[in-house]
Amino acid sequence: MLKELFIEDLALIERISLEFSPGLNIFTGETGAGKTLIIGGLNLLLGERGDTSLIRVGAKTCRVEGIFFLTPPLKNFFSHLFEEDLSDEIFLARTISQDGKSRSYLNGRPIPLNLLHQIGEKLVDIHGQHEHQVILKTSSHLDYLDSYGGKEIATLKNQFFLTFQETKKIQKELFNLKEAEKNREREEELLKFQIEDIERAQLQEGEEEELKKERDVLRNLEKIHLALAKAIQLISEDAFSSLEQLRQAEKELSPIANYDQRIEESYLKLKEVIFTCQEICSSFRDYIERLEFDPNRLEELESRLNLIELLKKKYGQSIPEILAYLDKIKREVASFKDFVGKIAFLEEELKSNGQKLKRLGEGLSLKRKEVARDFESKVESELKLLDMGNTQFKVSLSQENSNGEGIFLQDKFFSPTGIDKIEFLISPNKGEPLKPLSKIASGGEISRIVLALKIILGEVDQIPTLIFDEIDVGIGGKTASMVGRLLSNLCQNHQVICVTHLPQIASFADRHFYIFKEEEVKRTKTKVKLLNEEERVKEIARMLSGAKILETSLKHARQLIQVAKRAS
Repeated sequence: MLKELFIEDLALIERISLEFSPGLNIFTGETGAGKTLIIGGLNLLLGERGDTSLIRVGAKTCRVEGIFFLTPPLKNFFSHLFEEDLSDEIFLARTISQDGKSRSYLNGRPIPLNLLHQIGEKLVDIHGQHEHQVILKTSSHLDYLDSYGGKEIATLKNQFFLTFQETKKIQKELFNLKEAEKNREREEELLKFQIEDIERAQLQEGEEEELKKERDVLRNLEKIHLALAKAIQLISEDAFSSLEQLRQAEKELSPIANYDQRIEESYLKLKEVIFTCQEICSSFRDYIERLEFDPNRLEELESRLNLIELLKKKYGQSIPEILAYLDKIKREVASFKDFVGKIAFLEEELKSNGQKLKRLGEGLSLKRKEVARDFESKVESELKLLDMGNTQFKVSLSQENSNGEGIFLQDKFFSPTGIDKIEFLISPNKGEPLKPLSKIASGGEISRIVLALKIILGEVDQIPTLIFDEIDVGIGGKTASMVGRLLSNLCQNHQVICVTHLPQIASFADRHFYIFKEEEVKRTKTKVKLLNEEERVKEIARMLSGAKILETSLKHARQLIQVAKRAS
């Protein structure tokens, strides 16, 4: 239930603060005074989209705040949603600034807009004039009926929807597999060629590097031979070679090596150097002896490296990548063998799910037919109270046969909501055939039908606050009094907020707010005043007679209020 509402700098509203009754709250005022601004501000608080055009001229931000009392079911729901214990009240706030940024708050804590919207849907249900257009759309009729069906319909509908989603997923996977099967042979043939192409090469990791090294030796054989021969000559084959000089040094040090440890250490190191030089020369001589230019081997190396380069261009940037690709396509070819098995499995799954979907759809349809009979009776009863006593109302159920979101299965069409197409038919006068709402109902009749539906759905609806924004268009006289009584009756289970032009409805108010415009310092402002008893009489008299309030109007206004009190 909405306890308090605060709006600041929204369009023509500078600042207003309202406290609501748990019963019937009525807003009245001259046309254009700003009644819809109150509903617009509440819409913002409940998470609807807003923009900077809503900000009052000269202000930097607009702000809307509300305090809501939580019923026990809602308190439990929100405590579970936020994973924390909440008090009996929650505080919501929303701001929109000139830079286009919107901020939302729950109990002073920032929350995303989509979460604010989810919260708002649980707290308040707003019925505006757009309902007149919505109810004329056949697509909306199923939602009206299902809402009346309550938890039982909702449970069946959810079971059907989950099975529908699973079935649609299986159907899509099966379709993709069958499409892939069409190209499987061609793809398998290509992959097998690639496997043979790679395996024929018998690639080894590290092979390319070794081949390049061997090729470099064969390409530079003469340069290597000359360099090694010169190195041997410089180290050991000349009287003045490095090795000979080192040997002379060893002879000089040999007699004195034992005299001092430091000399001995250097002497021993020198002997190691001499031994190392001898080994180097021996190694170079062996290498030279084994050097042999083989043009055939060089050609083999070049050919092998060209093959590796060609495979790299086709299958990867290195031998490890090529071998990894080989492993991958081998697995793909192996998976092709499972195609037939997978298709058979999915076809069986689809058949089983189709049977389940049909069973659930028929069960949901049967329940809707049962609910429809009761719904028809309720609507006709409410319309009788609204001076449409001769009206015949019928819920037509037929099998849905086309929907962009649906699926065809086993020669039957399933939509996400079931197998039913729902349409409301009406005959306002005796002897006339039943026809679709859009074909027969007038503006006043549509208003009364919308009211009847909302009153009926309000009885089963768990949302605590219902708002009616001028949906009494085309209604007057005795019917208007009955609308006021019905709205007052709704307050047994709901808080009701209603914007109206009808004095008969306003007379039932538990709390009556008057909205008006006032000019201050060359600025027009929308203001709201909570009316006391005498002020209520004057406002209802104004609604009855216009700008000039007559004594007869005042008397009539008092009578309306007294009648409303006795009826409530």
